[in-house]
Amino acid sequence: MRWEATATLSSDIATIVVDLAGHVYTI
Repeated sequence: MRWEATATLSSDIATIVVDLAGHVYTI
């Protein structure tokens, strides 16, 4: 799985979203 990290350092609580392609997003 590939991790697409956007603004993890600026947020205390990270929401992890996995799309159908198997990508993991932290928003």
